[in-house]
Amino acid sequence: MTIASCIVLPEGVVFGVDSTTSADLDYGYHYLNHNQKLFQVGENGTLAVMNWGLSSFRHTSYRTLIANLADGFDQTLPASVEAASKAFLKKIWDCYSLTFSDEIEEFREIESRQIATASSKPEERSEEDDRRYLELKDGLFVGFCLGGYVLPGRAPDAYWFELDPTKRSAGSPIKVVGELFKGQPDVFRRLTDG
Repeated sequence: MTIASCIVLPEGVVFGVDSTTSADLDYGYHYLNHNQKLFQVGENGTLAVMNWGLSSFRHTSYRTLIANLADGFDQTLPASVEAASKAFLKKIWDCYSLTFSDEIEEFREIESRQIATASSKPEERSEEDDRRYLELKDGLFVGFCLGGYVLPGRAPDAYWFELDPTKRSAGSPIKVVGELFKGQPDVFRRLTDG
């Protein structure tokens, strides 16, 4: 069960995330209880990233992707947190699409068969396809939130995005307005609703 939260306050951005995650290993999906899911962007950075869902892109760690992002920011500082989020989304999307290209192709083939049989011959719909479709959709799901501030301004800001094999493009990061609860938001709802 993943719990991830981001709250944008006048003083800054507060992240909270648990350490459970899922890993896509050669023999299938494995669930880990202790994994890093909160990262600083750069050694002296004013931005941070949290994630929920997948623990890595197989042989590429999020730590590596975020370090590469920080290296780029050392060369050219982004103009805003939104610009930083867009650069991060592009980097993540490119790696995600390449790493899971075979699984995404398989997912889309299953999706095509499901659509074709849904209207014309629903009795031919495969239970194995349905199972594999859900396995890929859930197993390849990952979300990220990047927040903090960019100098010279110090206004806190945060943006989030999620990826899964249903996506046909990277899309755009979504601004966090106030608070963001992801993963298993029912836990937060029960706490805040009392």
